[in-house]
Amino acid sequence: MKTILLVILLALNMTCSSANLFQKIIRQENSRVAILPFSGKGISRDMKYLAADEWSDKLFVLRNIPVVDRSQVNSIIRTLGIENTYFLSRRQLSAMSDSLEANIIALGSIIYFSHHTEPDKSHNYLSITLRFLEGHSGRILFMIQKAAPVRDCSFQTIAVFLQDMSEDLEIRR
Repeated sequence: MKTILLVILLALNMTCSSANLFQKIIRQENSRVAILPFSGKGISRDMKYLAADEWSDKLFVLRNIPVVDRSQVNSIIRTLGIENTYFLSRRQLSAMSDSLEANIIALGSIIYFSHHTEPDKSHNYLSITLRFLEGHSGRILFMIQKAAPVRDCSFQTIAVFLQDMSEDLEIRR
C-alpha cells in the first residue's frame, strides 16, 4: 500500500513539475513556440495543416503566447527536407529551433478512427495529442491529450477539441 501511494505521489509531483517547468519556460522574455504541421491517421494532410494553424491561433490569440508564423515553419521544414514531423532527429529539431529562433517546438498528432460494434453500427473517435519540446534537447516539457467519441472529423470538431485543450493549459502571461 505504501508503495502504491509513493508511486502516485511521485507521478503527481512529476506532472506538477512538468507543468510548472512549461509555464516557467513559456513565460521567459524571449520564449517563442514553433508549431509543426500535425501528424496522424484518418485525416487528410490539408486538415493536419489547418489543425496546426488553428492551434497556432489559439496559443497566440487566446493565451498570448508568442508563436512563429506558420509560413516560416513550413519553409524551414522544406529547407531541411523533413518529410514527417512525427519522426525528428535531434539535429533536425535543433536546426529548426535555431533557424526559427524558437526555444519550444510543438508537435501535434491527430488520430480519427471508426470502431464497428455491430455489422451496421460504428462509433467514431478522435484523439489529439500535443507535445511541447525543448528546442535543442528534445526533452518533453509538457504534453496534453484529449480523446472522445465524435460524430465526424470536421474542422469544426477539431477546432472545438483544440479550444478545450487551450483552456486546459491555463497559461497566463
